[in-house]
Amino acid sequence: MSSSDTATSCRDHPSNAYWNNATNQPDQSIANAPVLPGFLIYTVAGAISSIFNITCILTFITKKELREKYLLFAVLAFANLINTVFMFIAGTLRTHLIYNNQYMQLISTFECLQYPTPHLQLLGGQLPAVILIAIDIERLLAVYRPVFYKVHIGYRARIYIVLFCFVIVAISQLFGYLIQVMSCVSSMRKLELRDDNVLNFA
Repeated sequence: MSSSDTATSCRDHPSNAYWNNATNQPDQSIANAPVLPGFLIYTVAGAISSIFNITCILTFITKKELREKYLLFAVLAFANLINTVFMFIAGTLRTHLIYNNQYMQLISTFECLQYPTPHLQLLGGQLPAVILIAIDIERLLAVYRPVFYKVHIGYRARIYIVLFCFVIVAISQLFGYLIQVMSCVSSMRKLELRDDNVLNFA
């Protein structure tokens, strides 16, 4: 084996003996080269968008009038910030996995949850949508029920709306985690029953 082969392939390295080459193909940096520019764009776009969202958040929260009147927009910028941070981390992490020959590795659900990206993706995907629904409802009230809106929808009401949105998203994520855990437990029980049946048959 030439020195160049040794440098680009680590299939024979002792530390990689546990790898399953069906899902951990060597030289993934070469095999997955076409997707690397996409991940680079993901990283750059996430970083730039995060800067813009931070600027929006600072603009809203540093001025009392904007903070009270456009609280939902400030929270929307924060929710979008979570999504853009996910983009940045996901692009960086996936590039790192490719260069370490781990991008195509099959992992369990719990191993996947050890990374920050699934949590950020769920929160960054759900929270902006819920906040947008709240903003739409607020706009509808302002147009079709202006008196009610002016009397009842103030700064305190907007705080309650924001808290309600966070509670909805938290419950939604909790159900998602519980369903996944129950699915994994069910799969483990099926495997245990199968092993018991094999032992009894033997």
